[in-house]
Amino acid sequence: MKAVYCSSLVAWWLAASSQAQPQNYSVIERGPHHSVMASVTWTTNPITGKTFARTNCYTALATGMNRLQDNRWVPASTEIEVVPGGAIARNAAYTVSFAANLAAPGAIDCTTPDGKRLRSSIIGLSYFDAATGDSVLIAELKDSAGELLPSGNQVLYPAAFTNLLADVLYTVTRAGLEQCIILREQPPSPAEFGLDPRTTRLEVLTEFLDPPIPAITTAVVPSRAARSSQGTQVTAASDPPLTDQTVSFGAMQLRRGKAFMLGDQTNSRARIAVGKSWQTMDGRTVLVEQVKYPAIQPQVEALPAPAAPRQDHSPGQGALLRVSPHRLLPPVRMAAHSTNSLLLARSSSLGKGFVPITTYLGARRTSRSRRTQPTASLGPCI
Repeated sequence: MKAVYCSSLVAWWLAASSQAQPQNYSVIERGPHHSVMASVTWTTNPITGKTFARTNCYTALATGMNRLQDNRWVPASTEIEVVPGGAIARNAAYTVSFAANLAAPGAIDCTTPDGKRLRSSIIGLSYFDAATGDSVLIAELKDSAGELLPSGNQVLYPAAFTNLLADVLYTVTRAGLEQCIILREQPPSPAEFGLDPRTTRLEVLTEFLDPPIPAITTAVVPSRAARSSQGTQVTAASDPPLTDQTVSFGAMQLRRGKAFMLGDQTNSRARIAVGKSWQTMDGRTVLVEQVKYPAIQPQVEALPAPAAPRQDHSPGQGALLRVSPHRLLPPVRMAAHSTNSLLLARSSSLGKGFVPITTYLGARRTSRSRRTQPTASLGPCI
């Protein structure tokens, strides 16, 4: 009986000391991508009457979780605030400002955590035939007034291109900045310009103004052969493989983008290979991002047909719609910076569309030291 009595007492003490009680966790350590949380629980031994402290710790992980302010780490925020001339996100690990007019030179102005400045402007959309080297600029950036979405961390520039209904969306996350081109209607087929759709790539051209010199690594992007709805292969054997360059600027880098349908919950993040390269064209620094046209053809053809007639494909005096053996760039726009603020959008819905290429400027991948306490991932981790 004595053994039973002692066992019952120990069991009662264990149950009493392990009862779930509200625990107030506090931060005892912060870093750029982690926070260590601790909670102290006081427990009384029912046998001895002594009180002792039990400390529970865990490490919360998320890329860009904290930012450096006055030489100490504080929680990061993705909030965008409207200011004269546009808007700014100043409370993430990096800062980025958005011009009221996307067509202004250097409309997107980002400063990395280690002080590097990256000013960029979209040039336009183009087709590039990888088999022949021919290219054509199919849409050029035009004036577009930015709208701050109710989410508080997204800026939308609607109807931002000539000759094609497409928007540009920027999203501020703690991990980095995303630029998405949203097609709202079908672009013209490469065949309309005499290019072979099987070897043609859709490109997004983004110019960087006086950027720092990056470190670049190149890799071949693995991809499956695109097939038609009948199951036949539509990618030509002469189509060279897609390559992708990781462009690093110290604390942040331009990483591989993605393509997906917007407003399609069943296939919104289908994997479609996207590559990019850092190039110099006519003395201008241009990020060229491309996706193989056969890989996106089903999604493109699912978009609505153009509601209005497009500009004639006959070549004019400028770069637009002119097929050339080398890429033709339009002249640098000299649009004045507006003093207007961003508009406030009434709806948070982005509607339906297709995002053929996402540009992602994110925190550079780093190794983490091992920790003895449990970890909890609270966001995207690199």
